Amino acid sequence: MAANTAKAHEGHGRGPKFKVGAALATIATLVGIATGLLTLRDQLFSDDSKGNDKTAVVGPSAPRKTPRYDGIAGHLAEGRALLDFLDQNDRSAVYLDVGFPKLATGPGGGDNVLTRTEPFKGGTRYLVSEIDVMTKCDSDITPANVNPTPADGCMGTALRVNGPETTDSRTFFEHGVPSMKGYFAVDVTGDLHQGLTAINLKPLTAEQARASQ
Repeated sequence: MAANTAKAHEGHGRGPKFKVGAALATIATLVGIATGLLTLRDQLFSDDSKGNDKTAVVGPSAPRKTPRYDGIAGHLAEGRALLDFLDQNDRSAVYLDVGFPKLATGPGGGDNVLTRTEPFKGGTRYLVSEIDVMTKCDSDITPANVNPTPADGCMGTALRVNGPETTDSRTFFEHGVPSMKGYFAVDVTGDLHQGLTAINLKPLTAEQARASQ
């Protein structure tokens, strides 16, 4: 009886210690979990702008836009803007949308306009091969002579379409006016022949023009 009583007292003496120990272990575990969660939160939602010295990653630069010329052109002062534009973009791709009303010879061609033909949808269409723009003439050229040639004592620039047309570049006649529209590669050759300096314009697709930038 006495032994049993002693064991009972011994059991009652150890019970609270075990409970306290287990509680402390549980609390320690919870604190560890909470600390881990807080650390993970800080890593996921940290503000990079505060105390974070990182070198910015610079991506590839945006492609340069294709230079574009829209308008009309002609001889002397009326052609200066176009010719300056082509000079500035030598060896580059450009987009042209330009007509030459003072050189309105019609599809058959004539002074300062050379044409060629090709089959088209069961018929024939006329394409522009060359447009000659006078840049300097003798002083005796009258205003009535709106389409002078080298035979009138002038010098100029020959705009030569150098290559087959593409789906994104073409030449055509609109009400008899020779016109160019689309992407072209510019080559200011500097070649001088019979008073004309040549600029070659090679037709391009839009993809070719972008690739050349």
